[in-house]
Amino acid sequence: MKSEQELRNSTDWDIVELKLDIDVSRLADWYNTVEEQFSKLKFNLGMLHLIKEKNQLASNIDIISPGVYSYGVSWPVEQSLPIPPRFAAKTELYPEVEFTDFEEQMQVMEIYKFGYFKELLEMLGEDTFSWSRITIHDASASIDKHSDGPNTIRLHIPIITNNNAWFYWGDKQYNLKPGKVYLINTSKTHSTANLGSTTRAHIISHPVNVAWLLEHLS
Repeated sequence: MKSEQELRNSTDWDIVELKLDIDVSRLADWYNTVEEQFSKLKFNLGMLHLIKEKNQLASNIDIISPGVYSYGVSWPVEQSLPIPPRFAAKTELYPEVEFTDFEEQMQVMEIYKFGYFKELLEMLGEDTFSWSRITIHDASASIDKHSDGPNTIRLHIPIITNNNAWFYWGDKQYNLKPGKVYLINTSKTHSTANLGSTTRAHIISHPVNVAWLLEHLS
């Protein structure tokens, strides 16, 4: 297995499946509770009152189709509004986006620390989930080709999916399975498409402790 630095500096890999079995039923229970109790925190780019005007945005949001939603599990403060991407958030509503140490202050918000996710947080550490969200694709939703920037590794934990929910890298495609945990090279151009008739939802994080994950779970 390559080291973290070797993975970050390489463009010849797509996915590393970590050796960690997820309790699919308990994770789905946690997610269903989030949907039932915290639906007011579910964000979509159609919530124009929360985000900047298009001409003020530094990144292209048109690559994300209307059926993509998210819960911002992590944020520098306990936030009672749905959480947009940092670059899109209105500063008058989210003044914390201008913190000079924004990234260092990112942490899991207290309301999400319950049930099975709390156990995962304790098992894998705050550094695994200090910058994390739930990303949801309705049926037919997609995110067009993009890159998350150089040397970028993301952690994906599928919660619910179907056999026609896809991740694409170049000419490869993957159907990521609940019960599994994946490190993904998102510095490469990739895209997603839920071609199934049911919802697909993943926990996605920007893990700080990639070296630890590789040492203990690969």
